[in-house]
Amino acid sequence: MRVLSDWSYLSLMTDLYSHKIVGACMHPDLLLRGQRAALQQALAARTQPHRPLIYHSDQGLQYVTREYVGLLKPMAWP
Repeated sequence: MRVLSDWSYLSLMTDLYSHKIVGACMHPDLLLRGQRAALQQALAARTQPHRPLIYHSDQGLQYVTREYVGLLKPMAWP
């Protein structure tokens, strides 16, 4: 998305069941910071944090970094 003279990237986390946006962040680059902020917002909004999390992404480089996957591991099934 072009904003004035620069580009910005919108990261969205959608709840598959309700189709609601549960995390969002607009950032000037595709580095991990924007995606991490959207994910953390979505995790904080979870109504049942004790239940396992099913996560799906397009497997872009920013979604498969060790740091990003590390945020998801505590929510995975044993």
